[in-house]
Amino acid sequence: GFGMQFNYTYLNEDGVPTQNTRAVEVDREGNTAPPFDDLPLQSLSEHTSNLALIYETGGWRTRLAYNYRSDYLLTQKQVNLDVPVFSQSIGLLDGSVFYSFTDNFEVGLTVNNIFDDVTNTDVQVNQAGLRLPRSSFLNDRRFGLVFKANL
Repeated sequence: GFGMQFNYTYLNEDGVPTQNTRAVEVDREGNTAPPFDDLPLQSLSEHTSNLALIYETGGWRTRLAYNYRSDYLLTQKQVNLDVPVFSQSIGLLDGSVFYSFTDNFEVGLTVNNIFDDVTNTDVQVNQAGLRLPRSSFLNDRRFGLVFKANL
């Protein structure tokens, strides 16, 4: 009754230009500067992986899944600072337990973000790639009670 699922993705987006095609940036005070270049494509992590452990026996089904994502570019320009914003790497653990009373009825409990992990973001402040903390978001631990019926 034991099983496992695993996947890993490596993304190399080398040579793909960013969307910023202007030769210079002009800030709110009229100062000009070259735009940030060599930024990765938005929303794409270089590394992602998922690992799920599964156990099924009798009417029971259990699943524990870990999902990892390396840092990635959220936006090329934060509105009020005109700098790139990155989401830091994060791994989340989820789990579920279900019991089938019959072929037509089951009940289960799901838990998302078991360890109540926090997503952190950084801003890149210079062309050399220096990043400083920007914000943190609590993803919340979520519980779900599930009833399934086949009519």
